[in-house]
Amino acid sequence: MQQQLGEIEGVAIVQYELARTYLRLNRLEEAKSAIEKTIDIVEKQRISISHFESRASYFAAVHSYYAVYIDILMRLDQKEPGRGFAEKAFDASERSRARSLLDLLTTASQDAPCEELLVKQLHPRSQPEIATARQAADPPPPTLTLKEVQAEIEPGDTVLLEYSLGDKKSYVWAVEHGQVAVHELPQSERIRKLVESFRQTLVPPRLRAGENASDYQSRVRRQEQSYRAYARQLSRVLFGPVALTGAKRVLIVPDGSLQYVPFAALPIPQSGPGEQLLVSRYEVDVLPSASVLGTLRKTASKRAPTATAVIFADPVFEADDPRVLTNRGTSGGRQERPAALTRAILDIQGSQYIPRLQASRDEANAIANVLHSRDSQAVHVALDFSASRDFVLRDGLTRFRLVHFATHGIVDPRRPEMSGLILSLIDRNGRKQDGYLRLGDIYNLKLSADLVVLSSCESALGKDLEAEGIIGLPRGFLYAGAKSVIASLWKVNDEATAKLMAGLYARIKRGESPSSALRRAQLEMAHDEQWSKPYYWAAFALQGEYK
Repeated sequence: MQQQLGEIEGVAIVQYELARTYLRLNRLEEAKSAIEKTIDIVEKQRISISHFESRASYFAAVHSYYAVYIDILMRLDQKEPGRGFAEKAFDASERSRARSLLDLLTTASQDAPCEELLVKQLHPRSQPEIATARQAADPPPPTLTLKEVQAEIEPGDTVLLEYSLGDKKSYVWAVEHGQVAVHELPQSERIRKLVESFRQTLVPPRLRAGENASDYQSRVRRQEQSYRAYARQLSRVLFGPVALTGAKRVLIVPDGSLQYVPFAALPIPQSGPGEQLLVSRYEVDVLPSASVLGTLRKTASKRAPTATAVIFADPVFEADDPRVLTNRGTSGGRQERPAALTRAILDIQGSQYIPRLQASRDEANAIANVLHSRDSQAVHVALDFSASRDFVLRDGLTRFRLVHFATHGIVDPRRPEMSGLILSLIDRNGRKQDGYLRLGDIYNLKLSADLVVLSSCESALGKDLEAEGIIGLPRGFLYAGAKSVIASLWKVNDEATAKLMAGLYARIKRGESPSSALRRAQLEMAHDEQWSKPYYWAAFALQGEYK
């Protein structure tokens, strides 16, 4: 079976290399024919490779196939405009990205052993005995076409920007309800370097050993100048060709390195004196793909929440925490961890000692005060030992409209399945317990939440699998039924986070959508001299449904 699978993949590679050769010779029709044979093989492989991480990794490896296909179609469009090649290129872009989440939103994940999956892949009709009821379900619907994406976009006020980064050329489609424009961008490597420089200058520098205040302030000013310069360059590259006039909302489908960009903090190109940021004019929301938005709307939970919010904060991580009332008995030495948590900490080269997040307690209480109502059961605050994995799994969180986690998040770039949220690892009697809410736990939840907020360190990051999107915690919550997720792209100052969250929930309580509420809370901080730098407010981005 392994040999047959290798032969199939070998054919795909041969056709891919043939397409590249024809492309260099400018024999575009022959290049298109060759690469479409490769894409056909890739699509058949996707349908039969059932394990999520396997499928995600597989599509990351063949992302280059789609990039070449898109490049060929766009060159054909330039040569013969009006024949629909640009629309086909958009469709190819959609097919290339976020397929794992799209499949998870429409079918159950399958846990068959690898050998069984290979049998099913190579002999789909000869092994009916290994198919489960879930495996026998109807196949997931195809990704949305350009016209179907346009139908999902509100007329007059929303523009969707879908980026596709390629080795030679990159592209952006500006999609509105009634029109579409496509623009050529620089190669992916140039964009990646610009993103890295932008990100490095966004975080305030730390005071060096022996450095005096004057030298430090001088270094801060130089870095801020560099930050503004990189921000302008990146904005010109990404938005310069695009007409955003008239829109009030920008939906961004990023690709590759763009998944690490806080788009709200980028300046608007040619915005004149005073240089306005994107967030000052638009709601800025992120989607793993345009098709995922349509699928989220179709599969939105029919269960109506019966409670307002649940807030998890200030869990007990260590046995020496003063909240632990009894002797730890004979445990001695370093505390044993859940194996998945230990592996994840090792993968990110983190400390095995997990510090308490006392500021998260103030954050939780502030949010509870904002959301309080006459119904004492409407808002549940889970602090200390109550902020536990057992509570999450036992309760299921189905009844809550808003779900907030203010705790450590582990995002394992080597093994995304090991990622998770750390809840209480000790019970009130000093006994160890499994408090690591893994990505697999999250996928199995049945949520009806309008919004999940992950107020933890770098909770939006994960393994960048090219067009598969970042496999991180937000993806798990979207699959579990949440309409939208707000998560952070870098480690955020505690006090700044508490202020942003208070502003966010106050606006949600007044009836604003999560997208509008996040934008206005960010603007409030951007106009506050103490918190005006994007480092303090731009890390949080909304993913998923914006309505």
